[in-house]
Amino acid sequence: MDAKFLKTEEPRTAYPNITYKGSTFPPKPPILEKGPEKHFADITNYNTRDNDILLCSSQKSGTHWVHEIISMLLTQKTEYNSHGPMWELNLEYLRQTEEVEKLVGPRIFTTHLPFSMLPRKHIEKRNKIVYLNRNLKDRSVSLYHFLQGKIGVPVWTWEEYFEQTVLHDTVYTGWFNFTKEMTEAVKNSSGHIFPLMYEDLVLETKKNITNLAKFLEVPYTENFINEVIERCSFKNLKGNKRDVSEVIQPDKKSTLFRKGVIGDWKNWFTVSQNQQLDELYHKEMKDVDIKFKYEYSQ
Repeated sequence: MDAKFLKTEEPRTAYPNITYKGSTFPPKPPILEKGPEKHFADITNYNTRDNDILLCSSQKSGTHWVHEIISMLLTQKTEYNSHGPMWELNLEYLRQTEEVEKLVGPRIFTTHLPFSMLPRKHIEKRNKIVYLNRNLKDRSVSLYHFLQGKIGVPVWTWEEYFEQTVLHDTVYTGWFNFTKEMTEAVKNSSGHIFPLMYEDLVLETKKNITNLAKFLEVPYTENFINEVIERCSFKNLKGNKRDVSEVIQPDKKSTLFRKGVIGDWKNWFTVSQNQQLDELYHKEMKDVDIKFKYEYSQ
């Protein structure tokens, strides 16, 4: 990874979150340095270029996976991107704007923020956005494991985590709000937002990467798509991808990749928990036109 982007950092806290307007946000350096109001105003006012791509995803929905796929499609090379999405090209982490401005070609900015908090001019100009999401149950289990052992994070049991953070999710305005805002944005878009579900990418990888290449308006061949699939396989990414979890984990070991499967939630949810979340989902999403897959057979 490019040395000027990957700086050596001391382990930093991952919790508690910062509260702002009824929502909570991870305590990343910029929000601590500037305060939440200025931090989020800077993001909203940030001037992206017309050929920049925003990769907007809920946490633990395959951000790093899709980031690498987009990078390879844009560069036409099956090489891992030298600028990790959780560093300077993550909107919530954006600090060294001078270095970011020096980058040539389309830049890939990642974010977990909802549509209403994205760079305003990017939206007004209808520049490209890739919207990535994952079923709430698998995503919740994945996030639970990702947070384990992070500096400042409580030693939650799964039951405690479920009650405190799954049923009462406020992080990045909450999964329900994020999903509703992005679904509405896709509905009102003129083709500049590409919706992509994690489960669809797992089940029909080639089809969805090909459609993504068409959306990005880049040339491709069947052989190239197959090479991208191989390089971005779960096994290869797990062995080659360095990530931000190394600076919020005392032992500096990456906890980004775990299983990457559909349906692992069944190993964690009790019958009661499943019923509770189903009831909450139907209440929150009753008027939202979106469907998720929760197992391979769907």
